[in-house]
Amino acid sequence: MSAIRTTQKARAHGAPAGRRPVGSGHAVELDSPAMRLADVAGRLAISRAGAYRLVRAGQLPGIQVGRTWRVLRSDFEAYLDARRSEAERRYRAAQREP
Repeated sequence: MSAIRTTQKARAHGAPAGRRPVGSGHAVELDSPAMRLADVAGRLAISRAGAYRLVRAGQLPGIQVGRTWRVLRSDFEAYLDARRSEAERRYRAAQREP
């Protein structure tokens, strides 16, 4: 009953009714120190489940906040740098092979 009252009060003050679902397409704050897994997945062009697997496997450091996971932006950038360096090393090695 109180949720209905809260929603009615919110509508009376011009706020939208209900909550937006997580990952509902709202913009990511670039200055935020942490990213949601949905944001990580979007940047890597993988599924959210894939991003979750990276965190659970320890390949990408993550922080669990309640039931959600967050990745520090600095950890994400370090992960990208490591993958980039690894790809460059493999490319150079492949170029040396006859």
